[in-house]
Amino acid sequence: MKAEQMNKISAPIGDAKLRGKTVVVSLNCLAPEYREGDRRLLCTEGFGCDPALRGKAVYGIFRGERGVRFDRRDLEGLAAHPLKEQAHG
Repeated sequence: MKAEQMNKISAPIGDAKLRGKTVVVSLNCLAPEYREGDRRLLCTEGFGCDPALRGKAVYGIFRGERGVRFDRRDLEGLAAHPLKEQAHG
């Protein structure tokens, strides 16, 4: 799948609970070497996963690495093509 398809957004994040969902990370918060290709994050934990909580940290699996942290504001929207956790095992 091409990067433009992988990074397609299906909906804004808004007040969505993010745990278990796949989101697209904004280009602005990524180092240059990560701006090309897949920018999807499978959200696994963090207070930022729930908009009702005070925290902003969202942890997840990014390009096969677990425990990667982003702030909720760094996320562009819900991904149109979700990741599956076992695929990144």
